[in-house]
Amino acid sequence: MRFGSFASIGFIVALGAIIVMYLLKRKYVDTVVPSHMLWNRVLRNLEANKPWQKLRNQMLFWIQMLIAALLVLALMEPVIPYEKEVKSHLVLVVDTSASMSATDMQNNRGDSNARIDQMKSKLREFVNGPASKSEITLIRIADQPELLESRQTDKNLVLQSIDQLTVNYGVSAYRETMSLASSLTRLEKDAEIVVYTDEQWPEQSAGITYNVPVRVESIVGTGDNIAIAQFGVKLPASGAADKVQGVAVIRNWSSITRTMDAVLTIGEEAQVGEVHTLTLEPGKQQTLQFTNLPVASYYGLQLDVEDSIQADNRAYAFLSDQGQARVLLVTEGNLFLEKALQLSGAQVVKIQIPSDGNSENFADMPKDTIIVPDTKLDMVILDHVADPYIESTEWKELIAQHPVWRIGSTTAKQIAPITSTFEIDEHPINRYIRMADTHIAQLDDIQSVSWGQPIIKLGENPVIFAGTEQGQPRLTFNFDLHQSDLPLRSEFPILVRNSIDWLSESRMTTLGRLTAGSTKEIPLSPRAARVEWKQLTSNIDASKQTVSASSEQSQTSGVTAYQTVPAIPGLYQLEQYDAAGVRISYALAEVAMDAAESNVLQQEKLSFQIKNMNQAEGIAADQMLADDSNTPSGMQLTTWLALFIMALLLLEWGVYQRGNSI
Repeated sequence: MRFGSFASIGFIVALGAIIVMYLLKRKYVDTVVPSHMLWNRVLRNLEANKPWQKLRNQMLFWIQMLIAALLVLALMEPVIPYEKEVKSHLVLVVDTSASMSATDMQNNRGDSNARIDQMKSKLREFVNGPASKSEITLIRIADQPELLESRQTDKNLVLQSIDQLTVNYGVSAYRETMSLASSLTRLEKDAEIVVYTDEQWPEQSAGITYNVPVRVESIVGTGDNIAIAQFGVKLPASGAADKVQGVAVIRNWSSITRTMDAVLTIGEEAQVGEVHTLTLEPGKQQTLQFTNLPVASYYGLQLDVEDSIQADNRAYAFLSDQGQARVLLVTEGNLFLEKALQLSGAQVVKIQIPSDGNSENFADMPKDTIIVPDTKLDMVILDHVADPYIESTEWKELIAQHPVWRIGSTTAKQIAPITSTFEIDEHPINRYIRMADTHIAQLDDIQSVSWGQPIIKLGENPVIFAGTEQGQPRLTFNFDLHQSDLPLRSEFPILVRNSIDWLSESRMTTLGRLTAGSTKEIPLSPRAARVEWKQLTSNIDASKQTVSASSEQSQTSGVTAYQTVPAIPGLYQLEQYDAAGVRISYALAEVAMDAAESNVLQQEKLSFQIKNMNQAEGIAADQMLADDSNTPSGMQLTTWLALFIMALLLLEWGVYQRGNSI
């Protein structure tokens, strides 16, 4: 026998109250006796005052005690369990949301166990037991409903699908999945929907009507989780590169007070920046401030705490200005070029060199005449710069490690073009460029370069070279802008913008925070032929892996801009490759679990609207079927106990009328 409300056993104290009342009650019998029996009367009085003697031959007392005991038993809702009749078609809806990864359950050995593992164990028992002769439809709650099995009678295949269930860390489609389950059973007469879940649903399925019974099998844990709710960094208003500021919000989603360390790390080396120790009460949150951090490609925050869900204990942040190209411009002075660079959105760091110099003036010049700026750069533009200016070791390293755009040469022989007809190849730099009526007075006599090919020619003479050298983009204009009217034409700002975009393809950008498993529109290079997500760190374990992006390849347009974000939370790098397999750009992204799943205490009773089976006959209206997973299945004894108590009350009245209580 099982009980639906075992706590009602507390009412058993009422039996003690009845006993106390009978013990305190004095009852004397008036009897006329001769005087020689006075002594016996005294003895009888003494005997009558012994407490437990009062309970002898008290039929009314025992009836009242039985009634009180039965009332307590009825309040405990006793049930005689029996095996429920299993429907011929069972639709099993399994919850694999991020909260099901919580390790707040215990297995048969008493070890910690994830909710999803506990759910798999229950599913196996059900499939191998009561549901072994039923048709089984298995539906997974993921980012969209997944029909794993449909009316499957081979239980081995069903068990195989159950074993392959994994956690979905993205947004889960609860309502859509239940709508699918309702549709599959709309015309069924002998079917049942069984939902295996921890009942942590951010959205209810109100408005969906079911034609068959819906039963909920709860997978409820203890609920103990700490999560990083927010984490971000920014440069101060002053723009000081060594004073990056950060802020984080930590929340306690458990029912107990927790103490932990929050460790901030900097860059790929994971250098520890700051460590904060904080104590959080249940349901509370705390804001952490970080100051004077150096500029880095990214920042990490790790909670050093043992809780139910690992995926929300780590977060990453990126500086918001990563999207603008930072350009070092070395020039004698070119107002049109500087204005065009500003229109392109680039951040320009300018170094002015003397305008009256030529190659002969620099023979005895020190190699460190131009100091390399101590700032983070994305590319270098050398506008008619003589080699002696940039022959120091620091300049050679800077040029080797960054994209370089050279405009004009100070050493090459000059030639005058003999034609005004331009040949323009297909190239990202040449988009919307026609060079119509453009005049160039002098060209550098450079017919070829080892690292690239000409993309624009004037007759047989190359005008612009483009290519790569040791993985870095290289661009050369074979003429001095002062020897052409190109800067005066409307195409010039477009040409500069195309050049900056092409040169900056290989620099690092950031995609920010993305939800696991979601679809994101990402701008891709026109030259991209392959896209890959490379996992740098994982929030689940320390393993690293390369996940192929799920995008359709096309010979005409390369890959699609709509990319599916990886399913495992962590830090990723989205890499773009050209047709030759050379990486042309990459971008950092934080892949995070659905924040709504962090609250493991959000467990509400699920309810589903069941259409009365007699509605077709015009008898019924709708009724609400709530979660009855905590109510034991079997024969309810409460009604029978109530009838028996009524019979005992009638018996008690009869005994009282006959006076048999004396």
